[in-house]
Amino acid sequence: MLSVATSRDGAAVDNTAFEHTVLATALAVCFTLVIQEFVGLFVARLEDISMPAGTDIEVDGLRGHVVFSSLSASYTQEFPETDWPKSEYSGIMMRMSNGSLVFHETNILLSDDCIVELISEV
Repeated sequence: MLSVATSRDGAAVDNTAFEHTVLATALAVCFTLVIQEFVGLFVARLEDISMPAGTDIEVDGLRGHVVFSSLSASYTQEFPETDWPKSEYSGIMMRMSNGSLVFHETNILLSDDCIVELISEV
């Protein structure tokens, strides 16, 4: 886009350099906002992974049903807190569709490489 303006004395003024600077600044701001949103999708926070027992989740492609979460202090009768104390089990235990159990430790759930997705809530 080329725009030509006139100065007070009527001479033509080329605003191309100014317009390029404005356009580059606007693109940089938009790009920064898009990157922030994209990173926000993948970096888990503790409140993101504190899903209560009864929730269906997917962790790194593994779908399962949360049977206890020491992160939200949520336990089922089958998995009581007395048997699975937070001091020894900090994380989320999932029962897979084939009946197997998978425990995800908090430090793994919070790592940059781990993707946690809520499938259905209690």
